[in-house]
Amino acid sequence: MAPPLLRPPGDLLTRLRWVMLLFGYLSVAPCIIGLARSQAGAVAIGLGALGLVLIFATWTLAYRRERMRPLDDLLTAAGLALVIHGVGAPQPVQGFIFSTLIFTLFYPVLWQSLVKVLLFVGVYFGSEFLFAGHLAPTIALSSVGFFMASLFTFLLARAIETQTALTADIQRREARFRALVQNGEDVVFVTDGAGTVRYQSPAAERVLGFAPDALLGKSLGTQLGGALGEALTQARASTVMLTAELPGKGPRELEAVVNDQRTVEAVQGLVVTVRDVTERNRTIRSLQSKELELRDAKHEIELASHLQTGLLPARLDVPHFTIAASMVPASEVGGDYYDVVPTAYGCWVGIGDVAGHGLDAGLVMLMAQSVVGTWVREQPQVWPSEVLGPLNRLLVENVRTRLKKNEHVTFTLLHLSNEGEVRFAGAHEDLMIYRQATRTVEIVPTTGTWVGLSAELRNAWPNSTLTLSPGDVLLLHTDGFTEARSAQGAFFGAEGVQRCLTEGAPKGPSAVVEHAFQAVAAWSPVVHDDRTLVVLRYDGR
Repeated sequence: MAPPLLRPPGDLLTRLRWVMLLFGYLSVAPCIIGLARSQAGAVAIGLGALGLVLIFATWTLAYRRERMRPLDDLLTAAGLALVIHGVGAPQPVQGFIFSTLIFTLFYPVLWQSLVKVLLFVGVYFGSEFLFAGHLAPTIALSSVGFFMASLFTFLLARAIETQTALTADIQRREARFRALVQNGEDVVFVTDGAGTVRYQSPAAERVLGFAPDALLGKSLGTQLGGALGEALTQARASTVMLTAELPGKGPRELEAVVNDQRTVEAVQGLVVTVRDVTERNRTIRSLQSKELELRDAKHEIELASHLQTGLLPARLDVPHFTIAASMVPASEVGGDYYDVVPTAYGCWVGIGDVAGHGLDAGLVMLMAQSVVGTWVREQPQVWPSEVLGPLNRLLVENVRTRLKKNEHVTFTLLHLSNEGEVRFAGAHEDLMIYRQATRTVEIVPTTGTWVGLSAELRNAWPNSTLTLSPGDVLLLHTDGFTEARSAQGAFFGAEGVQRCLTEGAPKGPSAVVEHAFQAVAAWSPVVHDDRTLVVLRYDGR
């Protein structure tokens, strides 16, 4: 590291210290001249020169550290005593005291600088008058005295610095508190025991619309009204909710907190904190309304879920057929529907999906289940299209005309005879048939249109037929399977359903259902739409 005089100046403070130290070094010149002219002996002159070197080295190291330690003060005092008795004349001492005065400017505390100047002067006069030039006792007393004085100076400076720091901290806290009072959303008033305003915070103009000091000398309860006047009159600590007509703001909802500070000497009154809570209360009311709506919606979902699952067939025992079925409802209840009705001639199977969600979809599903169930039980040998026509007219009347809703149903109705003949009509997902003989899957489209669209529809559901051989497996599903998406956005699709049928059919309908639900859950864990599957195997007569 370069010596102080050779180091290039940095910021302004560094330059100032550099110049001061330069003058301090130059002011030692009178001391050197005094030593050269001194009539003292060689030993005294040598001791004086040693004192100069000691002081020069001590100050240089102190400059590098940018602070003086008590040890530096002790070394400086010893060097001063050596110079005084080596020179034996006042001229060099004057030059030395000048250099000392320059050096003390490095200290940030004024009292430290003054005390050090007095200490150096005291060392000189104490040495001259008390010891009359005796070197050893002078060095000892000067060093000890200067060290004790330096310690006192250090403690005094520390106390001053602590007090300065505390004062600065108090000022910062006061500034922060003042900023909060002026810029916060709370308005602070100080009133006397009768509620007359003695202080009004600046925030009153921004928050409440009152000009600065507009309420001074006036009754706060009268100005804001409500129950605040009573609280102020009784001087009780309380929180008051009120509605006040504010200048330029109209009616606003306010919250006033009254604190009794009459026993506090700095206040001697009531402190009232007023806040405009209009927007907060509006938000709370909105949240409460939303909560009620959410509660109603939750109840509606629970009711719709009960309708959806409670009307599913409890038993699937049909002679000549092995049947397995399952439904996994979505978190928002959809409108999937299936039913199996055994008859003496075989069984009726219906599967459909009501457009929409919630209670409305559940009601439409209930209507469809009631109409279809009644028809096929009373006339088990009718064709499917003969049931879909009356169902369509009923749904249009109830849903569109009476309930003013737009729900419709994608629906396929099938009759499976004991001989393996299948009659079906309606528009829903394609039928999938696993042919035992070829171990392949046959896709059979469903023709027709949706039910519940229009009462004008006639002959919109043509009947179709197919035949099942013993061991063949028929699969019916809703779009909750085909439209299930993976994390990458890919659909499970009809291909996924067909793959599950191919792999599970040799093991039976239950294996197909289990395998299909496991596969679609792995593909898309979150159920966004109801997933329904009905699998029937014709076992022959």
